[in-house]
Amino acid sequence: MKSRFLVAGGLVVAIGIGFWAFAFTRSNVAKPQGEEESAEKSTQVQLSAIENKAITEVVSAFGTVVPQAGKIVSINLPFETVVRHVLVTRGQSLRAADLLIQISASPAAQLQFRQALSAKELAQNELDQAEKQFGLKFATNKDLSEAQKAARDAQSTLECLQQQGINAITELRAKSACYVDKVNAQDGQLVAAGTSLVELIGGDDLEIKLGVRTDALDNVQAGQPVSLYTDSASTGPIPGQVRLVTHEVDPATGLVEVFVGIGPQDHVRLLIGAYVRGEIQTRIDDALVVPKSAVLPEDDGFYLFTVANKKAVKHTVKVGIQTPNEVEILSPDLKAGDEVVTVGNYELTDGAAVEEEGQK
Repeated sequence: MKSRFLVAGGLVVAIGIGFWAFAFTRSNVAKPQGEEESAEKSTQVQLSAIENKAITEVVSAFGTVVPQAGKIVSINLPFETVVRHVLVTRGQSLRAADLLIQISASPAAQLQFRQALSAKELAQNELDQAEKQFGLKFATNKDLSEAQKAARDAQSTLECLQQQGINAITELRAKSACYVDKVNAQDGQLVAAGTSLVELIGGDDLEIKLGVRTDALDNVQAGQPVSLYTDSASTGPIPGQVRLVTHEVDPATGLVEVFVGIGPQDHVRLLIGAYVRGEIQTRIDDALVVPKSAVLPEDDGFYLFTVANKKAVKHTVKVGIQTPNEVEILSPDLKAGDEVVTVGNYELTDGAAVEEEGQK
Protein backbone atom coordinates (compact mmCIF):
# COMPACT_ATOMS: atom_id res chain seq x y z
CA MET A 1 0.00 0.00 0.00
CA LYS A 2 2.79 2.30 0.95
CA SER A 3 4.57 1.72 -2.37
CA ARG A 4 1.45 2.77 -4.25
CA PHE A 5 1.44 6.13 -2.49
CA LEU A 6 5.09 6.69 -3.32
CA VAL A 7 4.51 5.93 -7.00
CA ALA A 8 1.52 8.32 -7.16
CA GLY A 9 3.51 11.11 -5.46
CA GLY A 10 6.37 10.66 -7.89
CA LEU A 11 4.02 10.99 -10.86
CA VAL A 12 2.58 14.24 -9.50
CA VAL A 13 6.06 15.72 -9.00
CA ALA A 14 7.11 14.67 -12.51
CA ILE A 15 4.04 16.20 -14.11
CA GLY A 16 4.63 19.50 -12.19
CA ILE A 17 8.27 19.70 -13.30
CA GLY A 18 7.29 19.04 -16.90
CA PHE A 19 4.60 21.77 -16.93
CA TRP A 20 7.02 24.34 -15.43
CA ALA A 21 9.66 23.52 -18.04
CA PHE A 22 7.13 23.88 -20.88
CA ALA A 23 5.92 27.29 -19.62
CA PHE A 24 9.49 28.55 -19.14
CA THR A 25 10.44 27.47 -22.66
CA ARG A 26 7.38 29.18 -24.21
CA SER A 27 8.12 32.42 -22.39
CA ASN A 28 11.68 32.55 -23.69
CA VAL A 29 11.10 31.67 -27.32
CA ALA A 30 13.10 34.25 -29.37
CA LYS A 31 11.02 36.96 -31.09
CA PRO A 32 11.65 37.79 -34.73
CA GLN A 33 14.63 40.17 -35.00
CA GLY A 34 12.62 43.00 -36.63
CA GLU A 35 9.97 42.97 -33.89
CA GLU A 36 12.56 43.07 -31.11
CA GLU A 37 14.45 46.01 -32.64
CA SER A 38 11.21 47.88 -33.33
CA ALA A 39 10.00 47.46 -29.78
CA GLU A 40 13.31 48.51 -28.26
CA LYS A 41 14.49 51.33 -30.56
CA SER A 42 11.47 53.09 -32.13
CA THR A 43 11.47 56.79 -31.23
CA GLN A 44 8.26 58.82 -31.06
CA VAL A 45 8.60 61.92 -33.29
CA GLN A 46 6.57 64.78 -34.71
CA LEU A 47 6.82 65.76 -38.37
CA SER A 48 6.32 68.95 -40.38
CA ALA A 49 6.40 69.48 -44.14
CA ILE A 50 9.05 71.68 -45.80
CA GLU A 51 7.45 74.79 -47.31
CA ASN A 52 8.54 76.90 -50.25
CA LYS A 53 7.64 80.47 -49.28
CA ALA A 54 8.95 83.94 -48.59
CA ILE A 55 10.99 84.44 -45.44
CA THR A 56 12.15 87.82 -44.15
CA GLU A 57 15.48 88.65 -42.53
CA VAL A 58 14.98 91.06 -39.65
CA VAL A 59 17.40 93.20 -37.65
CA SER A 60 15.96 93.96 -34.22
CA ALA A 61 16.80 97.22 -32.47
CA PHE A 62 15.56 99.37 -29.61
CA GLY A 63 15.18 103.12 -29.30
CA THR A 64 12.91 106.04 -28.44
CA VAL A 65 10.47 108.50 -30.00
CA VAL A 66 12.24 111.82 -30.70
CA PRO A 67 11.56 115.08 -32.59
CA GLN A 68 12.93 115.24 -36.11
CA ALA A 69 16.21 117.09 -36.31
CA GLY A 70 15.72 120.71 -37.37
CA LYS A 71 11.95 120.61 -36.84
CA ILE A 72 11.85 122.08 -33.32
CA VAL A 73 10.34 125.58 -33.42
CA SER A 74 11.67 128.15 -30.95
CA ILE A 75 9.18 130.85 -29.87
CA ASN A 76 10.97 134.11 -29.07
CA LEU A 77 10.51 137.86 -29.46
CA PRO A 78 12.89 140.45 -30.94
CA PHE A 79 12.46 142.81 -28.00
CA GLU A 80 12.94 142.62 -24.25
CA THR A 81 9.88 141.06 -22.62
CA VAL A 82 8.26 140.59 -19.23
CA VAL A 83 6.54 137.18 -18.83
CA ARG A 84 3.11 137.67 -17.28
CA HIS A 85 1.85 134.08 -17.23
CA VAL A 86 3.04 130.71 -18.63
CA LEU A 87 0.07 128.53 -19.63
CA VAL A 88 1.75 125.36 -20.95
CA THR A 89 4.02 122.61 -19.66
CA ARG A 90 6.48 120.22 -21.24
CA GLY A 91 4.91 117.35 -23.19
CA GLN A 92 1.54 119.07 -23.53
CA SER A 93 -0.41 118.49 -26.73
CA LEU A 94 -1.74 121.67 -28.32
CA ARG A 95 -4.17 122.59 -31.05
CA ALA A 96 -3.93 125.55 -33.40
CA ALA A 97 -4.53 128.90 -31.61
CA ASP A 98 -4.05 127.47 -28.10
CA LEU A 99 -2.59 130.08 -25.75
CA LEU A 100 1.06 129.60 -24.74
CA ILE A 101 2.25 132.66 -22.79
CA GLN A 102 0.96 136.08 -21.82
CA ILE A 103 3.62 138.78 -22.09
CA SER A 104 4.25 142.52 -22.31
CA ALA A 105 7.12 144.64 -23.56
CA SER A 106 9.60 145.55 -20.83
CA PRO A 107 9.74 149.18 -19.60
CA ALA A 108 12.96 149.66 -21.57
CA ALA A 109 11.34 148.34 -24.77
CA GLN A 110 8.30 150.57 -24.27
CA LEU A 111 10.60 153.58 -23.78
CA GLN A 112 12.40 152.68 -27.01
CA PHE A 113 9.09 152.65 -28.87
CA ARG A 114 7.98 156.02 -27.43
CA GLN A 115 11.35 157.55 -28.37
CA ALA A 116 11.03 156.25 -31.92
CA LEU A 117 7.53 157.71 -32.14
CA SER A 118 8.76 161.10 -30.92
CA ALA A 119 11.76 161.00 -33.26
CA LYS A 120 9.46 160.33 -36.19
CA GLU A 121 7.19 163.28 -35.31
CA LEU A 122 10.17 165.59 -34.82
CA ALA A 123 11.76 164.57 -38.11
CA GLN A 124 8.50 165.13 -39.96
CA ASN A 125 8.16 168.63 -38.47
CA GLU A 126 11.71 169.47 -39.48
CA LEU A 127 11.01 168.21 -43.01
CA ASP A 128 7.93 170.42 -43.24
CA GLN A 129 10.00 173.43 -42.17
CA ALA A 130 12.78 172.61 -44.63
CA GLU A 131 10.31 172.33 -47.51
CA LYS A 132 8.80 175.76 -46.65
CA GLN A 133 12.23 177.39 -46.40
CA PHE A 134 13.29 175.75 -49.65
CA GLY A 135 10.22 177.21 -51.31
CA LEU A 136 11.19 180.67 -50.04
CA LYS A 137 14.78 180.16 -51.20
CA PHE A 138 15.99 180.22 -47.58
CA ALA A 139 17.22 176.56 -47.70
CA THR A 140 19.50 174.78 -50.09
CA ASN A 141 19.01 171.44 -51.83
CA LYS A 142 21.39 169.93 -49.30
CA ASP A 143 19.28 171.14 -46.37
CA LEU A 144 16.15 169.67 -47.93
CA SER A 145 17.85 166.33 -48.70
CA GLU A 146 19.12 166.00 -45.12
CA ALA A 147 15.66 166.70 -43.71
CA GLN A 148 14.07 164.17 -46.05
CA LYS A 149 16.62 161.51 -45.06
CA ALA A 150 16.10 162.17 -41.34
CA ALA A 151 12.35 161.79 -41.78
CA ARG A 152 12.71 158.53 -43.73
CA ASP A 153 15.08 157.07 -41.13
CA ALA A 154 12.78 157.96 -38.27
CA GLN A 155 9.80 156.45 -40.11
CA SER A 156 11.72 153.25 -40.84
CA THR A 157 12.78 152.87 -37.20
CA LEU A 158 9.20 153.29 -35.99
CA GLU A 159 7.83 150.83 -38.58
CA CYS A 160 10.46 148.26 -37.60
CA LEU A 161 9.42 148.40 -33.95
CA GLN A 162 5.76 148.22 -34.94
CA GLN A 163 6.41 145.14 -37.09
CA GLN A 164 8.13 143.49 -34.12
CA GLY A 165 4.90 143.98 -32.20
CA ILE A 166 6.56 145.91 -29.44
CA ASN A 167 3.39 147.97 -28.90
CA ALA A 168 0.83 145.27 -29.76
CA ILE A 169 1.80 141.72 -28.72
CA THR A 170 0.42 140.67 -25.35
CA GLU A 171 0.10 136.88 -25.87
CA LEU A 172 1.65 134.06 -27.86
CA ARG A 173 -0.42 131.24 -29.43
CA ALA A 174 0.32 127.99 -31.27
CA LYS A 175 0.05 128.36 -35.03
CA SER A 176 -0.80 124.68 -35.63
CA ALA A 177 -1.21 121.37 -33.79
CA CYS A 178 1.99 120.63 -31.88
CA TYR A 179 3.64 119.36 -28.70
CA VAL A 180 5.54 121.37 -26.11
CA ASP A 181 9.17 120.24 -25.99
CA LYS A 182 10.60 122.81 -23.56
CA VAL A 183 9.39 125.74 -21.46
CA ASN A 184 12.24 128.16 -20.78
CA ALA A 185 10.33 131.01 -19.10
CA GLN A 186 8.72 131.62 -15.72
CA ASP A 187 6.05 134.01 -14.53
CA GLY A 188 7.53 137.46 -13.85
CA GLN A 189 10.78 136.78 -15.67
CA LEU A 190 12.49 139.56 -17.63
CA VAL A 191 13.60 137.96 -20.92
CA ALA A 192 16.20 139.42 -23.25
CA ALA A 193 15.39 139.93 -26.92
CA GLY A 194 15.76 136.72 -28.96
CA THR A 195 15.69 134.38 -25.94
CA SER A 196 13.64 131.22 -26.47
CA LEU A 197 10.47 131.23 -24.38
CA VAL A 198 8.93 127.94 -25.53
CA GLU A 199 10.10 125.19 -27.93
CA LEU A 200 7.44 123.34 -29.93
CA ILE A 201 7.39 120.14 -31.98
CA GLY A 202 5.02 119.95 -34.94
CA GLY A 203 2.31 117.31 -34.70
CA ASP A 204 3.79 115.48 -37.72
CA ASP A 205 7.46 115.98 -36.83
CA LEU A 206 8.17 112.89 -34.71
CA GLU A 207 10.42 109.98 -35.65
CA ILE A 208 12.09 106.95 -34.08
CA LYS A 209 15.76 106.81 -33.12
CA LEU A 210 16.96 103.18 -32.99
CA GLY A 211 20.32 101.81 -31.87
CA VAL A 212 21.65 99.10 -34.21
CA ARG A 213 24.55 96.72 -33.51
CA THR A 214 27.64 97.39 -35.59
CA ASP A 215 27.76 93.78 -36.83
CA ALA A 216 24.27 94.15 -38.35
CA LEU A 217 24.77 97.60 -39.84
CA ASP A 218 25.97 96.43 -43.28
CA ASN A 219 22.49 95.06 -44.01
CA VAL A 220 20.60 98.22 -42.99
CA GLN A 221 19.87 100.84 -45.66
CA ALA A 222 17.66 103.90 -46.08
CA GLY A 223 14.22 103.03 -47.47
CA GLN A 224 13.88 99.60 -45.80
CA PRO A 225 10.51 98.90 -44.11
CA VAL A 226 10.37 98.74 -40.32
CA SER A 227 7.75 97.37 -37.94
CA LEU A 228 7.60 99.38 -34.71
CA TYR A 229 6.24 98.14 -31.38
CA THR A 230 5.45 100.25 -28.29
CA ASP A 231 3.56 99.62 -25.08
CA SER A 232 1.10 102.37 -26.02
CA ALA A 233 0.35 100.99 -29.51
CA SER A 234 -2.16 98.28 -28.61
CA THR A 235 -3.55 97.96 -32.14
CA GLY A 236 -0.48 96.23 -33.56
CA PRO A 237 2.83 97.30 -35.12
CA ILE A 238 3.30 100.79 -36.54
CA PRO A 239 4.76 100.78 -40.07
CA GLY A 240 7.83 102.91 -40.69
CA GLN A 241 10.75 103.32 -43.08
CA VAL A 242 14.45 103.84 -42.48
CA ARG A 243 15.15 107.53 -43.16
CA LEU A 244 18.82 107.83 -42.20
CA VAL A 245 21.66 105.51 -41.19
CA THR A 246 24.38 107.38 -39.32
CA HIS A 247 28.07 106.44 -39.42
CA GLU A 248 29.04 107.07 -35.83
CA VAL A 249 29.05 104.78 -32.80
CA ASP A 250 27.41 106.25 -29.72
CA PRO A 251 30.11 105.94 -27.02
CA ALA A 252 27.46 105.56 -24.32
CA THR A 253 25.70 102.57 -25.91
CA GLY A 254 28.16 101.18 -28.46
CA LEU A 255 25.37 101.27 -31.05
CA VAL A 256 24.86 103.14 -34.33
CA GLU A 257 21.88 105.48 -34.56
CA VAL A 258 19.29 104.75 -37.25
CA PHE A 259 16.35 107.14 -37.74
CA VAL A 260 12.96 105.80 -38.84
CA GLY A 261 10.18 107.96 -40.28
CA ILE A 262 6.48 107.21 -39.83
CA GLY A 263 3.28 108.31 -41.56
CA PRO A 264 1.31 111.35 -40.33
CA GLN A 265 -1.60 109.15 -39.31
CA ASP A 266 0.59 107.27 -36.83
CA HIS A 267 2.05 110.21 -34.89
CA VAL A 268 -0.93 110.32 -32.54
CA ARG A 269 -0.12 106.75 -31.47
CA LEU A 270 3.34 107.70 -30.21
CA LEU A 271 4.45 109.40 -27.02
CA ILE A 272 7.59 111.54 -27.03
CA GLY A 273 10.37 109.67 -25.24
CA ALA A 274 8.53 106.32 -25.32
CA TYR A 275 10.65 103.18 -25.71
CA VAL A 276 10.25 101.43 -29.06
CA ARG A 277 11.29 98.06 -30.45
CA GLY A 278 11.94 98.06 -34.18
CA GLU A 279 12.24 95.18 -36.63
CA ILE A 280 14.05 96.32 -39.77
CA GLN A 281 13.30 94.11 -42.78
CA THR A 282 16.67 93.86 -44.50
CA ARG A 283 16.03 90.99 -46.96
CA ILE A 284 13.22 88.77 -48.28
CA ASP A 285 14.00 85.40 -49.93
CA ASP A 286 11.73 82.86 -51.62
CA ALA A 287 13.19 79.69 -50.10
CA LEU A 288 12.69 76.26 -48.52
CA VAL A 289 11.54 76.92 -44.96
CA VAL A 290 11.26 74.59 -41.96
CA PRO A 291 10.40 75.07 -38.27
CA LYS A 292 13.48 76.16 -36.35
CA SER A 293 13.27 73.12 -34.07
CA ALA A 294 13.94 70.83 -37.06
CA VAL A 295 17.50 72.09 -37.58
CA LEU A 296 20.24 70.88 -35.22
CA PRO A 297 23.85 72.11 -34.90
CA GLU A 298 26.80 69.82 -35.64
CA ASP A 299 30.40 71.04 -35.42
CA ASP A 300 30.53 73.96 -37.87
CA GLY A 301 27.35 73.00 -39.74
CA PHE A 302 23.74 71.94 -39.35
CA TYR A 303 21.60 68.87 -40.04
CA LEU A 304 18.05 67.60 -39.90
CA PHE A 305 16.15 64.33 -40.25
CA THR A 306 13.50 63.16 -42.68
CA VAL A 307 11.68 59.83 -42.45
CA ALA A 308 11.64 57.06 -45.08
CA ASN A 309 10.09 53.63 -44.43
CA LYS A 310 9.92 54.41 -40.72
CA LYS A 311 13.65 55.08 -40.62
CA ALA A 312 15.38 58.38 -39.85
CA VAL A 313 17.40 59.83 -42.73
CA LYS A 314 20.03 62.41 -41.83
CA HIS A 315 20.64 65.42 -44.14
CA THR A 316 23.43 67.98 -43.83
CA VAL A 317 22.05 71.44 -44.64
CA LYS A 318 23.12 75.05 -44.81
CA VAL A 319 20.97 77.70 -43.17
CA GLY A 320 20.05 81.11 -44.52
CA ILE A 321 17.60 83.60 -43.06
CA GLN A 322 16.46 82.81 -39.52
CA THR A 323 13.41 84.13 -37.67
CA PRO A 324 12.30 83.32 -34.12
CA ASN A 325 10.22 80.35 -35.39
CA GLU A 326 11.51 79.40 -38.86
CA VAL A 327 14.74 78.97 -40.78
CA GLU A 328 15.70 78.89 -44.45
CA ILE A 329 17.52 75.68 -45.48
CA LEU A 330 19.69 74.98 -48.49
CA SER A 331 20.17 71.35 -49.53
CA PRO A 332 20.17 69.72 -53.00
CA ASP A 333 18.41 66.55 -51.79
CA LEU A 334 15.43 68.21 -50.12
CA LYS A 335 12.30 69.73 -51.67
CA ALA A 336 9.02 71.31 -50.67
CA GLY A 337 6.61 68.75 -49.23
CA ASP A 338 9.30 66.53 -47.66
CA GLU A 339 8.52 65.89 -44.00
CA VAL A 340 11.19 66.71 -41.42
CA VAL A 341 11.38 65.73 -37.76
CA THR A 342 10.64 68.64 -35.44
CA VAL A 343 10.23 66.86 -32.09
CA GLY A 344 12.33 63.90 -30.97
CA ASN A 345 15.18 64.61 -33.39
CA TYR A 346 17.77 65.04 -30.61
CA GLU A 347 17.42 61.31 -29.86
CA LEU A 348 17.86 60.15 -33.47
CA THR A 349 20.77 58.79 -35.45
CA ASP A 350 20.87 58.04 -39.16
CA GLY A 351 18.82 54.88 -39.83
CA ALA A 352 17.13 54.79 -36.42
CA ALA A 353 13.60 53.42 -36.28
CA VAL A 354 10.95 56.09 -35.75
CA GLU A 355 7.23 56.25 -35.25
CA GLU A 356 5.11 59.38 -35.70
CA GLU A 357 3.16 60.31 -32.61
CA GLY A 358 -0.48 59.26 -32.83
CA GLN A 359 0.21 56.48 -35.35
CA LYS A 360 0.86 52.78 -34.83
